[in-house]
Amino acid sequence: MSRLLAVVWSIGILGISTIPIAAGYSAWWAVLVLVGCVIVPHLLVVLARWLRIPSVWTAVGVGLMAVIAATALGAQPADASARWTADGVLSPLIDSIPRLLTAARPAPSDIDLLMPSALLVWLTALAVALAVTAHGRARIAPLIGVLVLQVAGALLTAGTGDPHGAVAAASVLLILAGWIATPARPTDRRPARRASGRGWVLGLATAALVGLLAISASALVGGDRFEPRTLVPPPPLPAQAVNPLPDVSRWNAEADSGLFALSTAGEMPERVRLAVLPDFDGASWTLDAGLRPVGVVATPDLPAGEWQTPVTLRLESGEIDSAWVPGVGHTSSVDAGDAGAGGVLLDPDTGSLVSASGAVPQVLTITASVDAPSDEAIAQAGVPPASEAQRYLALPRVPVELVAQAEAAVDGASARWDQVTELADFVRGERILDEGAPSGASYGRIAEFLFAPEVEGGQVGTTEQFAASFAVLARAVGLPSRLVVGFGVDPAAVESSADGSRVTVAGSDARVWAEVYLARAGWIAVDAAPDSAVRTEHTPPASSTGATPAPQATPSDEGASTDAGSATPVADSSEQTGVPATLAVVGAALVALLIAIIVVLAVRRARRRARWRRQGAPGAWALVLDALALAGRPPAAGAAPEEIVAAAVPTDGGLGEAALVLAGQAQSAAFGPVADAGSDVAGSDAAWSTAVAIDRALRRDSSLWRRLTWGFASLGRR
Repeated sequence: MSRLLAVVWSIGILGISTIPIAAGYSAWWAVLVLVGCVIVPHLLVVLARWLRIPSVWTAVGVGLMAVIAATALGAQPADASARWTADGVLSPLIDSIPRLLTAARPAPSDIDLLMPSALLVWLTALAVALAVTAHGRARIAPLIGVLVLQVAGALLTAGTGDPHGAVAAASVLLILAGWIATPARPTDRRPARRASGRGWVLGLATAALVGLLAISASALVGGDRFEPRTLVPPPPLPAQAVNPLPDVSRWNAEADSGLFALSTAGEMPERVRLAVLPDFDGASWTLDAGLRPVGVVATPDLPAGEWQTPVTLRLESGEIDSAWVPGVGHTSSVDAGDAGAGGVLLDPDTGSLVSASGAVPQVLTITASVDAPSDEAIAQAGVPPASEAQRYLALPRVPVELVAQAEAAVDGASARWDQVTELADFVRGERILDEGAPSGASYGRIAEFLFAPEVEGGQVGTTEQFAASFAVLARAVGLPSRLVVGFGVDPAAVESSADGSRVTVAGSDARVWAEVYLARAGWIAVDAAPDSAVRTEHTPPASSTGATPAPQATPSDEGASTDAGSATPVADSSEQTGVPATLAVVGAALVALLIAIIVVLAVRRARRRARWRRQGAPGAWALVLDALALAGRPPAAGAAPEEIVAAAVPTDGGLGEAALVLAGQAQSAAFGPVADAGSDVAGSDAAWSTAVAIDRALRRDSSLWRRLTWGFASLGRR
């Protein structure tokens, strides 16, 4: 197989192998970019071979060009929370794989997320192209390249990029076709042994391919698919929002404020949550969030219920001043129109949504599913093992009186849901819901709320105290629970029409309730507060900043966490590096690479001409033969010097006769006796001057294109 056919074969087989990788992206043009990353390195390597550039320089130059382009085009956002490494020139490239594996599947059509795959394809194609053009035929390198790309595609898509193995089968057929079409190239040394060894290699490689396909097919059909995304921790995001619990009293005080509007084509949900707070340390309820982009592949610590109802909500923000984004259930997608997801992040364990910009986007469409078990399923449900729900059962240093009260409240209730209703009834009791009461949900505040008389501050509280009291008592008897900050939807305020329903959520709708988790049923809302409320003259907090410890971000590998006081502000997207700056960096890199190639070519040409000059007449005659080939007048094989001169060397200025003399000197120097040293030096200078004059004459008589490329094209000649 000629070098040209080998290159075409290599491009075809690697190009097909990029299909599974491209399936991991939502952009239709991803496959075009990846195929281009296969073609361009092959063409550059072919060009370098033609110019006689050493393979080492080719590998370094073409590989460095890809790294520079990937670093520039894959520059990460200015938001430091999206970084795994410290600032640096290569930090975008180092962070590219974690950013890709923590993105949604399929990955959004962002060029920075495509760069890791493009760089992998480019470097793989470069290595295969160097091997194929070096030998001029198909060997083991294309097989290794195909395996690298196929494995990368399977890992990126968890096997869904090539579910039926069609791409893998096509790759195998092309590999075998290339091997069969490769002509034997026997040598003078041990040809039989070489042929035998080559047969063993082909047999083992074919067996390896068939085995790989069998293993891949069995992994796709049965068993759990390996998911590399689970190995990448989320970035240590700083807290983008303070604890929303104190905001409830402030919003209740601004009862008529229109916080946001909701519309849906289906039934309006009864509740809309703002933030879920599952972590309790005895003093406050917080969220230890592991935020990821919405739609990312992630498994919550407790699975969703078996009965789900889809919900699609359109949210239009009003006076709400929170980084927490209202939502329901298990969010699958967030669409902000032209703004994409609007920088909305998701905590997969709780379903809480946070805006990375610090403010709720103006318009959002949220698609989610809500746990909707039947009353019968709830009544028959149990709880998961304590080892699985440990986060939602934690009660550090819980007072004995709270545990005793919880056990007394559920005494005689065997079913778990009966225990839930008994605890809710006890907490609700004859207590008063006061929207102006002081906030707080520590053990001390809960004990005061439950046990102290009204004149001492007990028996009166906000929805926060009702919900926190129920959640603590529920945990004390083994019911997984958590707090939810959100809004109740008033059915009387819902406006129905032929297109669906719409409601404006006001400050008076802000509430805190609890949720309990039941096996198979999922998370069930439990609101232990009375329906009606009073309002005293207590002054609600003017701002939630600093009132309660902020929710904690996911700890880093060293176990450190970041709170709201040390949060890094998110830079505005307008401050990010724009397209012109990126193109300028790429352009500068390409110019630098071009200059480096020109310098290398010039140095190599000068060294060769110096070597020819030191060789005397034979070297001068070699310069003449090189010039004839560059001028499009290559001498025929085996032609005598007289025939070469008569057919191709210009005759003006006596160059023909001088060329004949030079040819005779070259033959004499090569086959005759050694001349005197002094006359040899003088003859060498004269011979070189004659050769240079012939070279200039041939170049002058050539076409414009040949004159422009004369210096570089000469490197293609030995």
